[in-house]
Amino acid sequence: MRKHRIFFIGLVLFYCLEGALGLFLFHGPGYSEAYMAEHGQEHERYLRISETPEYQRYRERPHLNPLPVEMKEDAEFAFSYAQRQDFRAERRRIFAYAVWFRVLNIVVVLALTVYFFKRPILGYFDRQINVIREEYADTEHILSEALKKQARAEGLHQAWPQKEKEIHLQAEATLKNNLAEVERETEYVRAQIARDIANRKEAELIAAAHALKLELVNAAVRELEEKYIREASLKRLSENVDLFVLFMGIVA
Repeated sequence: MRKHRIFFIGLVLFYCLEGALGLFLFHGPGYSEAYMAEHGQEHERYLRISETPEYQRYRERPHLNPLPVEMKEDAEFAFSYAQRQDFRAERRRIFAYAVWFRVLNIVVVLALTVYFFKRPILGYFDRQINVIREEYADTEHILSEALKKQARAEGLHQAWPQKEKEIHLQAEATLKNNLAEVERETEYVRAQIARDIANRKEAELIAAAHALKLELVNAAVRELEEKYIREASLKRLSENVDLFVLFMGIVA
């Protein structure tokens, strides 16, 4: 509690001292009494002229908003009055006074904010700093991984010509082996076809021979039957049987 009291007392003293310094340097927010005593009537005339809508439009866009004829004299007076050194000095003093106290108020508000919300603000900034650090660490990790991948990619790119050559050699060797295997299989199939053709020819020849033998046997049987019919003697029949047996032995 004492700490808060000391802070508030110090802040009030600071504000009073700075405010007194501002009053000493810039006197006040309005035109000074000495200036108004010397130029009061002219200043009031200037204010009346400068506050008219016609003059304001003329000051903003003189080419698009020309003044009426009866206001030209007033406009010339207002313009010449605004160019006076003492008037401009008063305007600078008033502006400096406003800036001084505005900055002083901002400093006081910031001091109060920092004093009462220092811990939440520091905690918020600490969290933001930690988030930024984590994001930075993640970015560093991602960058490191990207550099490693780039190095591996460059290594693969440099080794690719040799790898391509090895692939071509392997492909050629595989192609040669496959062609040789195809040639061997083709020769085997050709030999098998030739054997099949030879076996088929041999089988056909055997079948033709058997058919021929059968035809010869049938012809011999018919001939014997005819002879048997023509020559019915027992002796002739016995000779024919012997001849038939002999012929069958030859055929077999």
